[in-house]
Amino acid sequence: MKRISNRTTTALAAAALSCAVIVVPALAASDAHGDDRPAASRYGSYLAGRHAEAINDLGSAAGFMARVSLEEPDNKLLHERTFLLTASAGLLDRAIVLAGPLAGEGDVDVAASLVLLADSLAEGDQDAALARLDALPEGGLNRLLGPVLRAWILFGRDGDIDAAQAQIDSIRAEAGTGTITNMHAGLLYDLAGQEAEARKAFEAAMVAEQVPPFRLVQAYVSLLRRLGETEAANATLQDYYQRNPNSELVRSEMDELRSDESNEPIARSAPDGAAEVFFGAAGGFYRQGEPQVALIFGYLALKLRPDLEIARFLVGDILDSLGRQDEAIGVFRAIDESSPLYWEARMRVAESLAGLGRADEAVGELTNLAELRKHDPEPLNRLGDLMRVEERWDEAVAAYRGALERIAPENPSLWALHYALGIALERSKHWEEAEASLLKALASQPEHPYLLNYLGYSWADQGINLAKARGMIERAVELRPTDGYIVDSLGWVLYRAGEYTAAVRHLERAVELRPTDPVINDHLGDAYWHVGRHQEARFQWQRALSFGSDAEADATIRSKIEHGWGARSEAQPGD
Repeated sequence: MKRISNRTTTALAAAALSCAVIVVPALAASDAHGDDRPAASRYGSYLAGRHAEAINDLGSAAGFMARVSLEEPDNKLLHERTFLLTASAGLLDRAIVLAGPLAGEGDVDVAASLVLLADSLAEGDQDAALARLDALPEGGLNRLLGPVLRAWILFGRDGDIDAAQAQIDSIRAEAGTGTITNMHAGLLYDLAGQEAEARKAFEAAMVAEQVPPFRLVQAYVSLLRRLGETEAANATLQDYYQRNPNSELVRSEMDELRSDESNEPIARSAPDGAAEVFFGAAGGFYRQGEPQVALIFGYLALKLRPDLEIARFLVGDILDSLGRQDEAIGVFRAIDESSPLYWEARMRVAESLAGLGRADEAVGELTNLAELRKHDPEPLNRLGDLMRVEERWDEAVAAYRGALERIAPENPSLWALHYALGIALERSKHWEEAEASLLKALASQPEHPYLLNYLGYSWADQGINLAKARGMIERAVELRPTDGYIVDSLGWVLYRAGEYTAAVRHLERAVELRPTDPVINDHLGDAYWHVGRHQEARFQWQRALSFGSDAEADATIRSKIEHGWGARSEAQPGD
């Protein structure tokens, strides 16, 4: 079957989740004192808050929980939950007020203390910030972030680079800290004017991970440029770009490098350095599947450095992933026009509009962007993707063709554009052009499983090039053995070749992997019919109907259920 491939500490999360278990009994206990009307009101607000949280409407959830908290002044767990929701919603002024009584209490004290620490740093009170760090328990989140934050605070207060680096050195023995320790050591040395030491630290950080974080790449390239080593800076960016060809950040950095403008360290002060710590933590929590906690750290980074647009972009990305596209649009639109992320943010606005079902507005955004940068293929590429999702195939073809006219022959993503165009052409029933485009993509990526599958299935579905299609799909199955769509393709090419018994075996496996897919169930029904298992065939066809398909397919399936496979008006397998 064709498949279109689209592009922590747990203590904090556990503290939030634990409230769901404990708060309801607390509310029930208050009801036992005969205070029926307030309790009913509290129940309603609590349930509304839980619902809002379930749909990731964190601002509304925080508001509802705050109402309940006013009625339950002694319910500590409820106050913790309200604080976490408030901070996750980016309502930091309110969260700071809520954090005061919580700092130093229970599991959530880490989050509350860090919010208060960031507030102290924003106010320029390093001693208060250090006091907040000193009050935190050892271990957990504080084990790694604590020394790095302390390094920046000490350097900001005393200007003592040795004392700051001693804090960094204290966690170097911890496994997996090579990137964070060397990166922040480099940022500190860079700010202190010790460029040789900064370079050593950045280069050590660059090799600590197979793919270094782009913020580290920016810091290293910034230093190289200030050292006059333009060639080395360009090589670093080119290497990163080869791995991330669609990164607008990389392209902007390369444009800036060519313009040869002067620049400065990415951390220009101690609060900037602390903001980098919070931003790094936000990215880490997001990757670990803790988006609400990630939002807290993202907002803290922005509190300390409001112009840290990469943190703002991350917040928008998290909100979008939580289904809060309307809020994500606001965050993306707030990114300054001078930022390298501005262009990508505008394209993300279009994607978020599409996610809200406002496809025509999204088309307008992308069309305007394509007009603004007549050399840039990406807005048209995204427009093609949007039209493909909307199944507006002819418009997708036009957009992809426009993107191809703009893309450089050496661009690493050229093959993906041919692949996408091939899909749109095939769906719009221009097979010869589709085949040519898919073959161009395959020439560049001969081992790409989804490309092998798509072209192989297309051939099999038409009953052509069956031997070649089978070989391609078998290779795709080797690369993705648990992908139900690809396993279905193997069953279908065997079916089209008349090898029904073998087809049944693979199609049964495909149904196990994708039990509710109507096309796969329909395929298995056809194979069952051809091996004489007519009752099972009708059962599979009935399942295919129950899982939904288009009207034309439904009519064909109903005919097969009523009259058997032979009543279909279709080419015989192998024709």
